[in-house]
Amino acid sequence: IKPIMNISVTWKEIGKIILVIWLSVVALFLIVLLYYKFIKKEDILIVAKEPEVPSYVVALEKLGRLNEEKPWKNGAYKEYFTDLTDTLRVYIGKRFQVDAMEMTSDELLKCMKQLDQKDSIKLLEQILGVSDFVKFAKLTPSEEECVRSLNNAYSFVNDTKVELTPDENLDTNKTE
Repeated sequence: IKPIMNISVTWKEIGKIILVIWLSVVALFLIVLLYYKFIKKEDILIVAKEPEVPSYVVALEKLGRLNEEKPWKNGAYKEYFTDLTDTLRVYIGKRFQVDAMEMTSDELLKCMKQLDQKDSIKLLEQILGVSDFVKFAKLTPSEEECVRSLNNAYSFVNDTKVELTPDENLDTNKTE
């Protein structure tokens, strides 16, 4: 058995090791740079977010379309009241941050009472009451009831809306 030998390392060998490490780091950096430049290019794109339209504007536009179409004149009572209540439920959900689409009419009215919207409750009670009878009990409402429900929906949205000032409109993180 031979004894342990001391091997001397020369500066030339140390230089080769440092050169290999340095070239490996540069090659790794180039690979990462090329990956992000060519392959991940789509993922890096920054998309400008359009300012969100206030919920009361959307609700009033939908109510305006219902008023123009007047589906109750064609006998489409169920579709009309479904669209009317869905519009109000989406508006209420965004305006008051509640899950109005998943609530029954009674639950929604209780929730609105808890939110101190007592002035607007009567309007909502009329709309939801007639709507429930039309959708579930197959009631055929009069034209006056249809028009009254639409007018009450307009009044409800206008009474409960929160208009943003121009400064607040610039801040898209704020909610109504």
